[in-house]
Amino acid sequence: MRIDIQSACGSCKTCRDRNDRDKAWFSKKPIFPREVWKIGGVNDSFKKYFSNDEGYHIEWDEDIFGGKNLRHLKETFKIFWENEVHKSIIVGETNPNLLKIFENEPWCALYNQSCSILSSGRLPSGPEIIWINEGDDLFSEDLTNYGGTERVFFIPKGLKDPDPLNRGEDFSERHYTISFANFYKDIAI
Repeated sequence: MRIDIQSACGSCKTCRDRNDRDKAWFSKKPIFPREVWKIGGVNDSFKKYFSNDEGYHIEWDEDIFGGKNLRHLKETFKIFWENEVHKSIIVGETNPNLLKIFENEPWCALYNQSCSILSSGRLPSGPEIIWINEGDDLFSEDLTNYGGTERVFFIPKGLKDPDPLNRGEDFSERHYTISFANFYKDIAI
């Protein structure tokens, strides 16, 4: 006796046979659509910011949205754009000045109140700028580049470490972070 076995799922109507749902419970596992194109890349001069598995974390505070700091922030995003970084994910309620920066170029940007957007993978592949405003529902893995992601993280100064072993401590106490001012000095050569 021979029994053929196929990879299948019977948990939703997507995986059931669409031609005859009453007779057949399973069909072939659906194939997810492939990406049509990759958005951006990382120029060699910028690889160091994206290559660390733990991630590159830039701390910012509210004065980033005023005066010369806002100018520096605009220039920073322009430098990212020029270095082939064209995607961004913004988490939490954000300052309108940050949203205006994305109007200057055709950025591929997502905005969501929940940190769950960081693991959903709804954008095509390519390097990303992650802007965190609030981190109440963050997981440790949300702030890393594990799994092949290429991300630079802008985190608020004083962000609490989401790791259950370090709860209550500032993220910067256990992880390497750089202030926005020092990061700007580094890239604005």
